[in-house]
Amino acid sequence: MKESNITNLLTTDYIYLPYNNMNLLIKDGEYVYKNDLIMYNETNKIYSTVSGKVLGLTNIQNKKYIVIENDYKDKIKKRTNKKNINNYTKEELYNLIKEYNILDNFDIKSKVLVINGIDKFNQDITYNTLIKEYTTIILDCIDALIEIMGIKKCFFAVSNNDSECINILVNNMGTYPKIDLKLYNNDNIIGNKKILINKLTNYKNKNYNIQYLNIIDVINLYNLLKKHIPNTTTYITLAGNLLNYKKVLHINLGTNLYDILKEYNINDLDNMIINGLLSGKKITNPNFIIDNNIKSVYIEKIEEYKEIECINCGLCTNICPVNINPKYMYFNDDKKSKKYKEECINCGMCSYICPSKINLTERGNKFDKK
Repeated sequence: MKESNITNLLTTDYIYLPYNNMNLLIKDGEYVYKNDLIMYNETNKIYSTVSGKVLGLTNIQNKKYIVIENDYKDKIKKRTNKKNINNYTKEELYNLIKEYNILDNFDIKSKVLVINGIDKFNQDITYNTLIKEYTTIILDCIDALIEIMGIKKCFFAVSNNDSECINILVNNMGTYPKIDLKLYNNDNIIGNKKILINKLTNYKNKNYNIQYLNIIDVINLYNLLKKHIPNTTTYITLAGNLLNYKKVLHINLGTNLYDILKEYNINDLDNMIINGLLSGKKITNPNFIIDNNIKSVYIEKIEEYKEIECINCGLCTNICPVNINPKYMYFNDDKKSKKYKEECINCGMCSYICPSKINLTERGNKFDKK
C-alpha cells in the first residue's frame, strides 16, 4: 500500500462556521451530526463539518462564527447508497449542486469544460498532489460530467514541472479519450482562471458556454455524485523557508489556523503569508479561520524593504500579464483606475519587479477593502 502524500488534520478540537445573520437550524447545547444543514440564507447553505456539541457564537477578528466542539466520531444521520456517477440526468446534477451548495454559478448548459490542475500560486503543491493521490477519482468524475452535460470539448490543464504527475496521467488517459490533456509551465499566471480560460478557448468553441472547475471542485463533485454529501473539507499547502518541508493538509472547513500551527509546533507567528508569496497577504494573528478561499499558508522569513519614490521606469506595466498600468491603478481612484481593478488578476508581478520596492499588491488590497 503506497504512502499518502496528503496529511489528514481533521481532529482539531473546535470548528468555526461563519454566521452572517443567517437562519439558524440549531440551538446552543444541541448535538449536530456531520453533514447536517445548520444555517442558510437565500444564497448560501452551511453544513456542519464535524459531529459534536454546539457551543454558540463567538467573534474572531470582527466576524461571527458558530462554534462546534468536535467529538471526533464523525457521526452522520444516514448513509446513502453509493451510486454510479454516470447515472444522472442534467437536471439531477444541477439540482444536487444547488441543494448542497457545492459550486457557485454552475452552468448546466455549458458545452466546454475547463479543468484547472495548476495551482494559482506557483509555490503551492496542492493540485499536483491531489492529481497523483486521486487520479482515477478525478478522471472518472470529469468523464461523467462530459457524458451527463453533453460536453463538446474538455480541457484538463496541468503543470509540466512534476514528471511523476504527468506520467501517472499519461498512463491513465488512454481510457478517457474525451479529455484533452494540456501541459503548461507553472508560472505565476497560468493557474489564474481568467488567463487559463482565454488560453484554452481562443478559437471557435468560444461561442459555447464554458464551465470552469479546479481539482478540488472535481473531487467535491465526485463525493456529491457518489455519496450525496456536501463539501465539508478542503486542501491547503503548508510550507515556507522557515519550515523544512512542504505538506498538503486535508482539513475541515472552519479549522482555526492557530490549531494547525500548534499541531506542527510552529512558533514564528509574525511570518505568516496566506495564498502565495507574490500576491499573498501577510497576517499577524493566527486566530484565523480557514475557508474555501484559503489555498496555502507560508511560514516565511519576510525581508523588510524600504519603499522609495516611484522612478517611472514602467517595468510594472511591461510585466503585467493583462496589459494594464498597475501604478495608475493603485495611485488613482477614477473610472480608468476602476476599470483596471476589474481586469487585474492580483498576480503580484508588479510588486515583484518594482525597483523602488513599492508593494503595489498590498496597496491594491487596502483599496479593495474600502
